[in-house]
Formats: sequence, C-alpha cells, structure tokens
Amino acid sequence: LAMTGRLIPLRELAKTTTKGSTSLIKDGVLVLILAWGIGEVCAELATANYLVAVFQDLVQPDWLPILLFLTSCFVAFATGSSWTTMAILQPNVVLLAARLGEDSVLGTHGLLVMSIGAVLEGAIFGDHCSPISDTTILSSTASRCKHIVHVRTQAPYALLTAVVALCVGYI
Repeated sequence: LAMTGRLIPLRELAKTTTKGSTSLIKDGVLVLILAWGIGEVCAELATANYLVAVFQDLVQPDWLPILLFLTSCFVAFATGSSWTTMAILQPNVVLLAARLGEDSVLGTHGLLVMSIGAVLEGAIFGDHCSPISDTTILSSTASRCKHIVHVRTQAPYALLTAVVALCVGYI
C-alpha cells in the first residue's frame, strides 16, 4: 500500500521491511526455537516423570490446576514470554495431570483439560502483565504511551480477570 500510494520512497520501504523482518525473526522465531529447545531438554531429562514422583504424594490432584495457573503466571511474568512458559510447562503438565487424574474427582480427562488450560491462561496473563514482554513493549510503542504507564494501566484489568478465573474457574 505504501508503495502503490507512493507514500514513502522505494528505498525507505525496503529499509523498513528489512528492519521489521529482522526484528520479527530475532524476537519471535528465536524465542520459539529456544522454547522448543527447553521443551526437548525437559523431555530428554524426563522432567515429567520426576514431577509425578515428587508431587504424587504432596499435592491433592484437584489443586493441580490452581498451582499450574499460578506457576504459569509467575514464569511468564518473569520471562516475558507466554510461548516459552507453554513450551517449558506443557510437556510436563500433560503427563503429571494424566497420572494424578486417576485420583481426582474430575477424572483423568477432566484434570488433564483443566491443567492444560491453566498453563495456557496463566502464561497469557503473565505475558500480558510483564514489563519485559515483547507484546507489552510493542503495545506501548504502537499506542505512543510511556511503557511503564501502559503496564500500570493494563495490570488492574488483567489481575481482576486472573482473580475471577481463579475463584470461579478453578476453586
């Protein structure tokens, strides 16, 4: 559109496209590749089996989605990436929920679905509130809002939603 409408010169268009593509690859694709790598390492180390052995006697199965939601919130907030959080936790959560689900009132399938959802929801919440998240930085930049102001204005809405999800959805 910029080229056909002659809004910017061709040289500037090529420069901007290259700069944007480099940023996308560096920030988006690289984070995904590293997240997949962490997921592979967890699978190779049998982290899920270890977690099952540790948590089987420590945690009531019905509390697992709540713990996973809170853990995902924290990890995504700390890393600034929902994708990384999902890649780290999800492979471990599936086996853990499937094994603990045998003793749950939700059943294996119910606990599995709730646990997977808890990781996804917590990861998105943490990413949305994190001041180091690429999406938070891009949102504040695109709206020409000071970054920390953007974080402060978004946090109350996200926290309210997280509390409602915890109380109504999980507890």
